[in-house]
Amino acid sequence: MLGFVAWVKRGYLTCLRCYAEFRGRSTREEFWAFSIAMLILYVAAACLDGLVGLTGSGFTGFRRVNQVFHALPCLSLLVRRLHDLDHRGWWVLWPPIWGAMYRARGTPDVNRFGSAEPRGRVFVPQASAPGEHGTGPSSRDLGDWDGEAAIETLTGLTDTLPSANWFLLFWFGLWVGLFGAMLLAAGILTAPNAHWWLAVVIGILCLSVGISLLRNARVRFRSGRN
Repeated sequence: MLGFVAWVKRGYLTCLRCYAEFRGRSTREEFWAFSIAMLILYVAAACLDGLVGLTGSGFTGFRRVNQVFHALPCLSLLVRRLHDLDHRGWWVLWPPIWGAMYRARGTPDVNRFGSAEPRGRVFVPQASAPGEHGTGPSSRDLGDWDGEAAIETLTGLTDTLPSANWFLLFWFGLWVGLFGAMLLAAGILTAPNAHWWLAVVIGILCLSVGISLLRNARVRFRSGRN
């Protein structure tokens, strides 16, 4: 557990140090570590907002600060991760490629964006064995946790399912559908606001796309299981 925490902390701090570096490459391991840290920080910020909101106000200050603080580091990391996959940073605007950032390994050796050993790569130091130099620290103390092997195992789990494609369609459709449902609800609740109809139209479109993707995921799952 201590090794996992040290691995996430190291990856998160590495991304913060390279907050404005849009050149070079970032590995899949670094991308996962930063994503896990961001999730933990968002949940913590949401809990703090909830505590302040107990007074009756819809306070979102901690979440806003968290989002603004991490906006630039997150954008630069996405661009570097795309470089690691040998794609230009503009591909971040294409949602279907987002899943590849978590799953795909970077191109080996050198591509057009640089070496396979980027400056921001997460480095896990090797610990000295017990008995050397006295009672040296164990690998657990130094956080020697094999994050790449764990990521390979996690991403491999989806490949053992009847069809890996259905899983990506399911999650993408779920988020698009939820976004559309929230827009639709917001438009209806704020009517007759001047722009309520626009929120309703966009909400219906997103909800329809989300439902279509979910149905497609269901068809692929059932066809892969038979």
